[in-house]
Amino acid sequence: MSSFVSLTQMAQQAVAAVLQPGSLAVDATVGNGHDTLFLAHSVAPGGRVAGFDIQPRALQDTRSRLAKAGLEPLCLMYLNGHQHMLDLLPTDWYGS
Repeated sequence: MSSFVSLTQMAQQAVAAVLQPGSLAVDATVGNGHDTLFLAHSVAPGGRVAGFDIQPRALQDTRSRLAKAGLEPLCLMYLNGHQHMLDLLPTDWYGS
């Protein structure tokens, strides 16, 4: 029997290979918050995650998910589209 690996699992494995505690990460479309939570776990402790979404409910649900995991303080949430990322991210993140 072959083991099935979902596209999400493949993407998370690829991202996990380059993230480490203290890293900076961006979730360009927060959506339901599962990827944001994964990123926050991957960069903790000491890292940061910036999340972008144009839907207030998406950010609210994501904040709740992060708070339950004790990871909300690591995350910056922006009620804005990812096309504005460079205008909104802290400048010390550039190139990191």
